[in-house]
Amino acid sequence: MLYGNLFLKKVSLNMTAHSIEEKHSIVLVNYKTRRLTSMCLELLKKQLELKAWQVWVVDNDSNDDSLEYLRSLEWIQLIERKTDAPEPPHISHARALDMAFDRIPSRYVFVIHTDTFVYDVTIFTRMLSLLHSSSTCVGVGCVEQVDRGKARSFFRFLKKAFSYYYRLLLTRMGIECRQVKFYHEKHLKSFCALWDKRQIKNNGLRFCMQDKNPGYVMQDELVDRGYQVIKLRPAIMFKYLDHIQSGTLVETGEHSKAHRRSLSYQRILSELEIPSVVLGE
Repeated sequence: MLYGNLFLKKVSLNMTAHSIEEKHSIVLVNYKTRRLTSMCLELLKKQLELKAWQVWVVDNDSNDDSLEYLRSLEWIQLIERKTDAPEPPHISHARALDMAFDRIPSRYVFVIHTDTFVYDVTIFTRMLSLLHSSSTCVGVGCVEQVDRGKARSFFRFLKKAFSYYYRLLLTRMGIECRQVKFYHEKHLKSFCALWDKRQIKNNGLRFCMQDKNPGYVMQDELVDRGYQVIKLRPAIMFKYLDHIQSGTLVETGEHSKAHRRSLSYQRILSELEIPSVVLGE
């Protein structure tokens, strides 16, 4: 693996710089998040030179006012996905990304979430520069969804390590327990990740594979085949953006008002100078 902080290059702050040889794409998936989606898109629109970028939105069968809002935007490429039966959220999201990747003509595609608020689009040029720093690089992103800082991250690592070895010990003793999971994050998270779509397609891979989180199996397969992913440290990534974990669940009222992710939701809205809302309405 390569680490982004070791390979960062100086790049132009102009999103129409000559280093960008083709129109690149940003894609996000909307599901009943009118408020989050509109904030995410408006931040992008204010900063991007739309002649050099395409913004794609997949509506995941929302069937509410968020879809009507998206239909009113002439500057985005809207894909309306319909489902015949209920799907687990991670499968639905993965299939929506696959549908978008089947239609997007650009080679390089940024995947973001509707609860990702990009304050400085320079992050996109930095990520493109990193991807081009290695001929075998296929993706750039971050393995953490929030910036916890060094102390919290270290404590979380120790907690996960203890849980991992404790459950492993119980399993070897024949005692039934929760599934053993490795204790450190290794997959790029889709709240903001850059992918080389051509390499993914050439290898016959997709986001929806083996009923796992979107892109996890795909990343493992690519690494096994000799490709690399560059991991940006949270301290770098979150200089340019904010991300609300489970923003869709917060906005649709699945988390209580006192839940830490609901509080994060309200804090970020406040920092954006957007009036507070009643969660779940």
